[in-house]
Amino acid sequence: MARKSRQPRDDDQEFIDSEDDTAAEEGRPKPSKRRKTSRSDKRTRGTRSRKRLTALFDFPLDVVYEIFSHLHPAHLLNISRTNKALRGTLMQKSARGVWRLSFEGVEDLPPVPDDLNEPQYARLLFDKSCMVLLPGTQHVYCRLGARLRCCKRCLESQFLSEGQIPNIAALSRYNRHFTDVLPTFKVTDRRGDEFSIKCGDPERSVEFIENTMRCAFRKEEVTREALEEWDAMRQEMRSAELIDICRNRKEAIYAKLRDLGWDEEIKKSIFELEYHPLISKRQPLTERGWKKIQHDVVGYITTLRDERLRLERLAKNKMRYKGFSDAYDDYLASQPPEAVFPTVGNLVTLDHVRIAIEETPIDVEITEETYRKLVHEIPKSFYTEWREKADAQLLAKMTKALGGPINKSDLYLASTFFKNHMTPSINPRHTRPYPDILADPLVGVGDPYGAEVHLRTGYWPWLATWISFGPALQATARDFIVRADADPDTATHKDMLLKDPWFIHKKPAREKSILMRWPNVVNHVTMSASDLFERWPEERAAVTRRDLTTLSWQPYIADELVLCTHCPAHFRRSDKLYEHLTDVHDKVRITCKDFAFRCGGTMYPQRITMPSHGVVTKGMLRIE
Repeated sequence: MARKSRQPRDDDQEFIDSEDDTAAEEGRPKPSKRRKTSRSDKRTRGTRSRKRLTALFDFPLDVVYEIFSHLHPAHLLNISRTNKALRGTLMQKSARGVWRLSFEGVEDLPPVPDDLNEPQYARLLFDKSCMVLLPGTQHVYCRLGARLRCCKRCLESQFLSEGQIPNIAALSRYNRHFTDVLPTFKVTDRRGDEFSIKCGDPERSVEFIENTMRCAFRKEEVTREALEEWDAMRQEMRSAELIDICRNRKEAIYAKLRDLGWDEEIKKSIFELEYHPLISKRQPLTERGWKKIQHDVVGYITTLRDERLRLERLAKNKMRYKGFSDAYDDYLASQPPEAVFPTVGNLVTLDHVRIAIEETPIDVEITEETYRKLVHEIPKSFYTEWREKADAQLLAKMTKALGGPINKSDLYLASTFFKNHMTPSINPRHTRPYPDILADPLVGVGDPYGAEVHLRTGYWPWLATWISFGPALQATARDFIVRADADPDTATHKDMLLKDPWFIHKKPAREKSILMRWPNVVNHVTMSASDLFERWPEERAAVTRRDLTTLSWQPYIADELVLCTHCPAHFRRSDKLYEHLTDVHDKVRITCKDFAFRCGGTMYPQRITMPSHGVVTKGMLRIE
């Protein structure tokens, strides 16, 4: 079959834009003759590409059309944008059959709408660029009813909300016939003749126009619904296809990693691997692609393994430090309750403790006997040195607040109270006397200087960074010491505990009165900034002490060491304590006689309420 050498006629070029009118007039591009030089590598490759492209036009046009008709519309659209020659070939009217055959290859694709030609239809359905801003945009939205594909910014600028429509322009009603207002001319087609018959009847004219527009809108609605249904189906199928591609890629990568010996790590770090961008990429894996990402993927799984082992080691060490803490609690329970010892957060910084716990292989279990041995190996000098350093920090706080020389004996005075600003003011441990402040595990919590120790062991060392001493707090304590008939210059905290003074808070408007004992009353006044307490007579306080031992009391305990008064058992959790008292000692009513706190424990109960008027009996007392 002879090759067609003539160009298509100008009147057949229905799809060509005005600026591309010369595209059909171009002949086959002739390669220009250029002298080959040593620097012409890129130009040589470009010239060879053009030569291969021009070979396409050596085929008969119907053969070219037959080849193009088997392409997907998206690929055909991209080819039409390659150069002017291909654009001229595919955009002329005689190429419409090529586009239609291409559309027939797409499953369940609705027919081309009447208001679009084939290339426009292909661009609307398959193009990935914004029709307003052209290529370079991402996240393009397709509005099939408006025949527009645009980005989010153009979507906001090209469309109006329903409430904005009345503000587009001011509309006025004309009483004249629209043919007197708008330019008109006679038409000879069937629809024009049909309208001319009704032109003299305004009602029939309006009805005709409304029916015509209704039919047009209905047809457009049907077309839009069909397109949206097809597009939704296509998106769903594409999503399922991408999911399969992603799953197959992951399985292929995991198979490659298993061949390299990473099977165990894949099982333990599967969640982190699933979301790595190189692994979860929706692209089939090829041998060439694996070679490109192998180094990064192996490096990533190596990092995951190292981090997992580090966290497992850290968790194991914290469990071991917990075992060491339990052994230290056993040691504290065997010591006198009033003896002051540092918190476990200071002991875990010792070298022999750290080495024994952190340098023991992770698969070797440390026995309870080993933990007890570590505790007993702590030299007595360590406790002495720690106490001296802690006292020095507290004396520095007092010296800074009072502005004068402070003796160490001043620490033991009953008027010496410190505030821990890392606990809320409503917490009874916010204000602590000396030496209870030394054994409080909440002191040092949140201190940045102890963060490394806490991260490594789970315990905070005792540090006085967030502790303060104030003259106002001291004055409040001295006032209550005077009310207790004691000398504030000589009375110690131990003396006040032995004296055990009680104070009553009365308000005429209240139905209940509050009873508080030393030193809880100091913390309450500091918290409430209201001092309406007076000394409770000793003879009545004695009755209250006796009745207190018979009241049911089960406070919540979270981190304080509490001792069972019936056996050597000790606990740091209230649920374990009460379970022990109920199961082992058959206690039905648990009272304050059944357990006790070591030095540093909060003085419980905090307060007792009773009726403000009338005779008070034992049954009227309530622990709060």
